[in-house]
Amino acid sequence: VTISKVAAVGLAVGGVMVLCLPRAAPEGESTAVTFFGCACCVVCALMYALYEVLFTRLVRIKYKVGSSLLVLTSLSGYIGLANLLLLWVGLPVVSRTPSLHEPLGLPNDLRTFAALSLVGALACGFNVLLLLAVALTSPLVTSVGCLLTIPLSALGDFLLHGQPWAVEQVAGSVVIVTAFALLTFS
Repeated sequence: VTISKVAAVGLAVGGVMVLCLPRAAPEGESTAVTFFGCACCVVCALMYALYEVLFTRLVRIKYKVGSSLLVLTSLSGYIGLANLLLLWVGLPVVSRTPSLHEPLGLPNDLRTFAALSLVGALACGFNVLLLLAVALTSPLVTSVGCLLTIPLSALGDFLLHGQPWAVEQVAGSVVIVTAFALLTFS
């Protein structure tokens, strides 16, 4: 652990908070609810970073390999199997809970089904490539690097949809890019 790495993580989290907090709360919600949502997102990101660190330690220490593709894909497959067997069992329960009601079912039309299938395939590819990036670089570089998708999505919105950048988006994006640069060159 170095001061520059701690500073890079602090800057990255700060950049995300700059992007989240200044926006006005949606109609019917208070800014406290918006702040709570942003704080939950940051906590989830930190927990995912912890998962990446523990995953890397398991791959490198227990199996004494740096980035063995067989070990990596096997562990990823077991994580997916555990997810399927342990976590998806709760979906029918949640769908029948009145306060958490979200209907469980297949899409009504082919276009929606195709869109959901594409999203699922992209998510699968993302997770495979993310674990490869963790194994080949480091969890810290991978986590902060994933934050670069935030400024890239804002850039995509600008280029594809003509949505102008707010001052907060520019400031937060600059902070995130600076954090990644600090981490890369440290």
